[in-house]
Amino acid sequence: MATKLLAICAVSLIAKGNSTCPETKYLVSGKRPIPDEYLTASSELHPENSFYEDHSPGRSRLDTKGIYINGIWLSGGWSAQTSDDQQWIQARFWDLSYITGIVTQGRNIGKGSALYQRVTSYQFHFSQDCVKFVTLRDPNDDNEIFPGNTDQDSHVTIMLPSPVRALCVRIQPVTWVEHITLRFDVLGCSCGSVLCLINCYCDNCTNCGTECQCTCPKYCERKGASHSCFADGTCRYGCTENHYGPVCDKKCSPYCAISSTGDVCSNDGSCLYGCVANHYGSQCKHICPMNCALVDNRTRCDDKGVCVDGCAPDFFGRQCNNPCPTNCAAGANGSMCDQQGVCVHGCANDHFDRKCSNLCPTSCAPVAGGSRCSDSGSCTMGCIAGYSGDTCEPSIKISEESVSRYKSGMIESLIVAVTVVALVTIAVMICFLRKKRLTCTDVVNRSMSDRTGPAELNQHSIDTFNACCTLGTHREEAELLLISDNQHSIDTCNAYCNFDTHRDEAERLLISDNQHNMDTCNA
Repeated sequence: MATKLLAICAVSLIAKGNSTCPETKYLVSGKRPIPDEYLTASSELHPENSFYEDHSPGRSRLDTKGIYINGIWLSGGWSAQTSDDQQWIQARFWDLSYITGIVTQGRNIGKGSALYQRVTSYQFHFSQDCVKFVTLRDPNDDNEIFPGNTDQDSHVTIMLPSPVRALCVRIQPVTWVEHITLRFDVLGCSCGSVLCLINCYCDNCTNCGTECQCTCPKYCERKGASHSCFADGTCRYGCTENHYGPVCDKKCSPYCAISSTGDVCSNDGSCLYGCVANHYGSQCKHICPMNCALVDNRTRCDDKGVCVDGCAPDFFGRQCNNPCPTNCAAGANGSMCDQQGVCVHGCANDHFDRKCSNLCPTSCAPVAGGSRCSDSGSCTMGCIAGYSGDTCEPSIKISEESVSRYKSGMIESLIVAVTVVALVTIAVMICFLRKKRLTCTDVVNRSMSDRTGPAELNQHSIDTFNACCTLGTHREEAELLLISDNQHSIDTCNAYCNFDTHRDEAERLLISDNQHNMDTCNA
């Protein structure tokens, strides 16, 4: 079939104010209201634990009332799921239209309600293809911020400085009270009513008078409607006969599987029922990997390209695009590795490990016609000179067990040495104390046998000498004093030697004592 050239029907006219529209209408809910499916939003409120409330974009029409019907609460406005500046609501018109103004309301909830939800300012976006949107700008070239509502039910109407041409419009709230909730409509007229001011993308443009009458693309689905396309030529109800795209000018992939009803692909070209054998992808344009195993003439891969029956010999991976490791040993039949790349027949070329990626130790003894080591790395025929063990480590290498025994011996030797030093120290102290005691006894014995001393030495003198001996540094003086000692001297010496604990008594004795007694105590 010859392709028809698209003709452009256009009349030059500058739009000023409302002069582009002979009659301004409500484009959302006017005489020709758009269906609910033409109203969409970034999100809609779904209250927690509630399945019986409707806050959908379809509730956003101007003057919609909140009402309770058949157990379901129908909200008086569209409400976003979350309140932030990324929320929006969108309307698509029947045809490309001129937009002259916007009308908004808050949420209708009924008298006596404590809810005051409304949008107090917003931005306005428009698009001729419902894909690329343009934001209205102010004289300073900033995004225009339009005032919203001050109550729930009053109409606030904003007239645009200059009409804009659009197929879709969006309202994006900037500020709000309590929660983003909105009712709205758009003022304007269909471009068909303004003497073909739009570019009518038609294969036949007849009667550029009050309307652009166009022949819609051949493969637009009609569904019994008089017009199967919009004024811009895009198909209103999708495509027929295995075509897709906005104007149904693209054919579905020949590798899409065909259903019993004849459907093949969706409006974006994706195959609805999968692919024919050995193809994959959303549009089945890709051929299954060549290394997928072929079993009983079934398809080699799934719709993601993953091989369904494993790989051809000597390949592995989800798509079988990895060759088996080069050092895998070859078997009598079958693949050298499994689907994870593990060598199934062991290793060749003096390698070991699951994937034969490690080289056998060079200290292993060579093996004629075979590998030096096993799959675990142990040398199969022993070691070359100077090496030993399963993996042929150097013979002089100290084992961990030897190191452990050496450390234990060092600790035991240190304990013995400390014990010996302690015992020697104790023995020396004992000898010193015994020697000191024996010395004092010798002095007493010599004093008792001295010819120049008194005929008798009573027990008190011995006790006095022993007490004074504890002073430790005046042995000779003590020997002389013991010769002429008396009871008074004993008391004085004892008191003086315990001066810290018998201060008062020592002072009394020392006052009445003679110089001889003082010398005695000093000794």
